[in-house]
Amino acid sequence: MSIASKVVGLMKGVFGISVAGATLTIGSPITLVNLPAFDPGNLVFASAATISAPVNTAAALTIQDSGNNAYLTFDTRTTASGVKASLFGNAGPSIASASGVTYSSVGLSAYTLTLSGVTTVTNLPGLQLNIASPTVTNTSAGLTITTAATATINGPLQAGNAAFTNAYTVDLPAFSATGSTRAAGLRVTVPSGATTNSGISILGAGGTLGTNELRLSYSGTDASISNPGDGSVTLYTQGTGAIFSVSRASPVASSAFATSAGGGQIGVNAGTAYLQNGTGLLLTSGYLVQWNSDSGISRLGAASLAIGNGTAGDFSGALKLTTLTLQGTVGTYNGVATTGWGVPAIQGTGNTVGAIAAIASNSTYTVGAADGTFLITANILVTTATLHAFTATVAYTDESNTSRVLTLSFTLLAGGTLGTSIANANGAVPYEFVPVCIRAKAATAITVATAAGGTYTTVVYNMRSAITQIA
Repeated sequence: MSIASKVVGLMKGVFGISVAGATLTIGSPITLVNLPAFDPGNLVFASAATISAPVNTAAALTIQDSGNNAYLTFDTRTTASGVKASLFGNAGPSIASASGVTYSSVGLSAYTLTLSGVTTVTNLPGLQLNIASPTVTNTSAGLTITTAATATINGPLQAGNAAFTNAYTVDLPAFSATGSTRAAGLRVTVPSGATTNSGISILGAGGTLGTNELRLSYSGTDASISNPGDGSVTLYTQGTGAIFSVSRASPVASSAFATSAGGGQIGVNAGTAYLQNGTGLLLTSGYLVQWNSDSGISRLGAASLAIGNGTAGDFSGALKLTTLTLQGTVGTYNGVATTGWGVPAIQGTGNTVGAIAAIASNSTYTVGAADGTFLITANILVTTATLHAFTATVAYTDESNTSRVLTLSFTLLAGGTLGTSIANANGAVPYEFVPVCIRAKAATAITVATAAGGTYTTVVYNMRSAITQIA
């Protein structure tokens, strides 16, 4: 009888082991350890084989070291809660600290997959790990399962004197994607069929979907980031809702961010601002646009802004620009309330140089939709005075709808009696016209000119005039 046959006989008699064909049966629970009288060797299967453990049994099969530290345990119970059918463990290692120390309870070795041929491979899922979907069902109607997950990973725990600088439940290091058209550290496909479908849900303290949770999803051309609780950041689907909203105290109402198709906005609630399609930048009352903490624009009230030192409501600032266009009047000037137009507005000016005949129109203005009050000013400088005698005029239509022509009066540099005729007897001198006030009818023209009936035989002169509205 061979040594192997003797060993099998011994094992059968002592441990209740029997052999039938290619099946080895152990009759009662035993622990196999390195027997000193035998070479431990290896357990080798020459062909396809099955290792069977008892059904519905805790720790039905355990692989452990000689110190009874289980490295792999199979639990075949099917009617108990809390079962981990396959449980990996370790001996609780103790390793001297060093900058490059690593340890993993489970590792998957690198390998190379070699493909032959040139046919396009559309998908290579789970090259290192592929977990199929479990199915949960119930024999009775009405069961609700609050949360279900295919995989649950708990984060690292600190104990004793150990201190983590950074602790991650999952860490996805950078990798070389040279040659790829598109690469990502994490790819998530949005599920379908639920009331709310999200690619990623990052839960807050509430720990359930819908409570302080950040949802990330993408479908077709639409993207969504949302959080229905306080302290949220919400990016709604493009074209149907808010594009971006940040809230410190309470979320911005969804209606505040409703947009037309293709529109969008950025919003920050709780006292800052949001930028909304079709509306522009909206700030909460009491807050301001600020630069360098020393200047800002703030709201004083309805349709009222202040430029100041960066404090809300302060209006001590200055505004510098090239052209100012006012749609209304100046209500306050130098702290004093104004009436009428508030400040005068020059509506028409003229500058004619080197005239030798009558000027049909030196300055002109057509009155607006309402009657107005105007100041007319003018100046003439005669540079050549040989033979001339003419006047300066203002043609307008008064508020009674009567056409008027006003002859302007002037004074010479020496003062004295006012005159109206610009004559060669005075020589080449300036003529300073006295401002006059007229009332002109709406939608009619005001024209400052020199009279067409004057004498301009030998004269050269310059004329300047202005039409200023005061009310």
